[in-house]
Amino acid sequence: MNVLIIDDQPDVVAGIHSGINWDALSIRQVFCANDIIRAREILSNNSVDIMLCDIEMPLGSGLELYEWVAEHFPEIKCIFLTSHEDFSYAQKALQLGGFDYLIQPAPYSAIEVSIQKAVLQIQKERKEKFYSEYGNYFSKREMDLLDVLLNEFLQKQPAEPQNILSFLDTISIKLDPSRSCVLTLIDILEQDTPHPVRDLSLLRSILQNVVSELFEPFTKKLLFCHVHEQVFALILYETDNFTKDQVQIYLHTFVEAASQYLHFKIACYCAHSANFLLLPDKIQQLLEQRSENVANYSGIFYQKSSISPVPYTPPDFVHWNVMLSSGYYDAVRADMHDYLLRQKESGHVNQKMLSLFLQDFLQLFYQILNHHHIGAHGVFEKEYDIHALNNSCHSIEEMHKLLDFSVDYLKSLQISAEPGVSQIDQVVNFIQKNIHQNVTRTEIAHQVYMNPEYLSRLFKKVKGISLSDYIVQEKLKIAISLLEGTNLPVSVIATNIGYTNFSYFTQVFKKVYGISPSEYRQKKNNAKIVLRSVKFSQINVNTRV
Repeated sequence: MNVLIIDDQPDVVAGIHSGINWDALSIRQVFCANDIIRAREILSNNSVDIMLCDIEMPLGSGLELYEWVAEHFPEIKCIFLTSHEDFSYAQKALQLGGFDYLIQPAPYSAIEVSIQKAVLQIQKERKEKFYSEYGNYFSKREMDLLDVLLNEFLQKQPAEPQNILSFLDTISIKLDPSRSCVLTLIDILEQDTPHPVRDLSLLRSILQNVVSELFEPFTKKLLFCHVHEQVFALILYETDNFTKDQVQIYLHTFVEAASQYLHFKIACYCAHSANFLLLPDKIQQLLEQRSENVANYSGIFYQKSSISPVPYTPPDFVHWNVMLSSGYYDAVRADMHDYLLRQKESGHVNQKMLSLFLQDFLQLFYQILNHHHIGAHGVFEKEYDIHALNNSCHSIEEMHKLLDFSVDYLKSLQISAEPGVSQIDQVVNFIQKNIHQNVTRTEIAHQVYMNPEYLSRLFKKVKGISLSDYIVQEKLKIAISLLEGTNLPVSVIATNIGYTNFSYFTQVFKKVYGISPSEYRQKKNNAKIVLRSVKFSQINVNTRV
């Protein structure tokens, strides 16, 4: 999305342009204008989604500009920024269709919130438009509607079985529910191609075409639908004249063709023959069987009456603990992967086994983190996706990823002989990188997964200065440099170091240096003038001599 900032004061435009975190708001480009003439030119020649506009300007008001915008570009969201507190201005702005109204000087955080709301509203409107257009198209496609109805029927969603039978009849599919059907779940485990197919409707179409071609004897006796993710259901109905072996041959042909021509790694889960109305129970059993295939084995799997328990023999976690504590990270990593590989090769692996292994591993991981005063919750909330953590017991591949992340994280800590020093170095680096923002103690503590109170005590012990005083000290170093080396307004300098409240910045500065920032700059400038005068006098004296 693109944004246009309009204000007759260049300093205000520059301040907003530099003070807002546009990347975090998904803003691609920011345009700037100081009057409505330039603004119209930009709007006419560029794509603009959001407009930040002052109301009172010498060459025409922001309200006049927005009247023109509403006529020519009604999709643009306008956020009015003005120093006028008169409600009539706000009323007029909102009557014209303005998105928001902020009184200046507004903190950058408030402007960011308003922009974020506009972005979300635009995304919502675009999504609604897309679904509306798609819905019109979808209603014209009988087979797509069949896909939805079949899915609802198989997933036991609130719908009468007779509804699907009636619809099948309307599209000339005569299905006798009392006759036998064979249900097969098709699970795409992997797409070994440079450009995997992500569009599910396209993926469904590709698979259905392959199935229709390969299952020629069943061409007029098969149904196909999407179940969820990359899982599809194939229903062969009225199969009384076909044996289990014949169906098996066609399934094997399909798996081989998918591998050879599509480069798809596929697992097929085939249920016992049953009448059509019993298929919802069958698919639940197959989905359960699928969830147990944590090793992602490909091939054809036939319905089991029950899931056999898998024995769990835990590895030597005590040994791993000693090795990790001694810094042998890569050796432990290799040992962990080797353990899972052995379980996979032996067939002694399923969801329950991985779940037990995950519990034992996390206990080990938490023990090490606790030893270094690091909160485990923060690691998985920020550094590692919670969803990925929960999925680690659903697949051996996902478990491998979790183990790699955990070992890499412990390795990155690089714990020194003096506890806490490495974390303090991380704190200092974080402060330096974010010195232009208003960072809090809680935010900093979250970065190193420590309790805020403990962090404060540890920081003062290591650095000999409180955390809050250190932040102020570093901010004022930059302020001094800008006061002495630039002509930037004091308000801009304050904003550059994370002070949105100008008065508070002045208060902090005066508390440390005894004078205001403006007085400090004037004093330094006067000193420079005196120094130049002295040097000039010396030159004159030397010349006379």
